[in-house]
Amino acid sequence: MGIIYENTYEIKIDENAWYEIYEVIDTGCFYGCSFEVEISFCKKIPLTDEEIKEEKAKILKQMEKLKTKIENIGKADLKKPNFKEIMREVSRTRKGTPEHEEALNKLRKAHREWQKKLDLKKKINSLQKQLDKLKRKLKNLNDGRVYRVQRIHLITRHFIWDEANEEHIKNFINKFINDREYREKCIEGETEWIHISRIYIEFEHLTYQIMSQIPNFLGYASDDKIGKYRFDWLHSHYKQYLKEVYHYIRKNIGKIISNSEYKKAVETDNLREFVKKHLLSRFPIDINEIKRELQKDMMEFFE
Repeated sequence: MGIIYENTYEIKIDENAWYEIYEVIDTGCFYGCSFEVEISFCKKIPLTDEEIKEEKAKILKQMEKLKTKIENIGKADLKKPNFKEIMREVSRTRKGTPEHEEALNKLRKAHREWQKKLDLKKKINSLQKQLDKLKRKLKNLNDGRVYRVQRIHLITRHFIWDEANEEHIKNFINKFINDREYREKCIEGETEWIHISRIYIEFEHLTYQIMSQIPNFLGYASDDKIGKYRFDWLHSHYKQYLKEVYHYIRKNIGKIISNSEYKKAVETDNLREFVKKHLLSRFPIDINEIKRELQKDMMEFFE
């Protein structure tokens, strides 16, 4: 399905700086990720003299192009046809005669031409609005009121399973913005939630690949009832399995991250081997056993 909700808003620091909060719910994300928040720091940066010069030159060039277009369109005859006179010609002729048909064709042609002229008038109005906007931008440049925005991405947080509730998300955003020490720990990757998220996501990616070996885990044909049953059953059991692992990680995160192998895995960007050894071994996936359980449930359901 993809993105089903997204929202961006700002939390002001002062006249020249703010935090930008981007919230999204993406069904294409990994299992258990119900909500995602990205936080960026934004700041107005005054343009340099060279940037102002370049921007002015660009605006003046655009303005000249718009003026030329407006002038060229303005040369066209945009006068409204005399529909009253044409209608009198139609009424003076007798229906069914060549004269009457000729008058009707003249009326139709006048309507088509008038519609084209109306479209040109609309285009002139649109071009004039663009020109006025550029004039305002040029004035702001001359007055020193134009800035460029420097945007620095600070953190992305995935809210997983039961973490994804409104109060929890709101508290995190407020604490991140208002608590400098906590913000620095988040950015440096020292908070528990970062370790939990990192380990769980790696585990989910790893086990998803394993589960994908089972027929219908990745999908089914629209008219395949058995395939749909297999798909729903597999994903329902997989979700429960992941929830169990996630809660284990949360409960034991202190012990997990104190393991010297974990620290080395993070430093060498080789977390998958750590996850295999310390989590997948504790929560093994037996594909043959899953297939047997699925087959048993299918036989009972389709009896």
